[in-house]
Amino acid sequence: MRLTYTQIVCLILFGVAIVPFLRPPVITAAEYARIQPGMTYTQVARITGEPGIVGSRSEIPGLKPAITYRWTNRDGSQAILTFEADRLVSKISSNLR
Repeated sequence: MRLTYTQIVCLILFGVAIVPFLRPPVITAAEYARIQPGMTYTQVARITGEPGIVGSRSEIPGLKPAITYRWTNRDGSQAILTFEADRLVSKISSNLR
């Protein structure tokens, strides 16, 4: 059976369209549970396998620098982690599975 040009293009477009849905979540509930206060950003990124996206950065003289990172999944579930002097001090999540 020979495929027509249109059929080939449709198959390629279908493959491209479905790829994002085949990707695993950026962060899972199990990974989130493994993340503990005091961990470094590098340790957390190793657990998730993905870098976080910087949400905010605060560098006030006399205080430890603070950076908040966000890991958001395609379904909108997410984890937000705050690090001071590269140590995890706060974590919250929403609808992780």
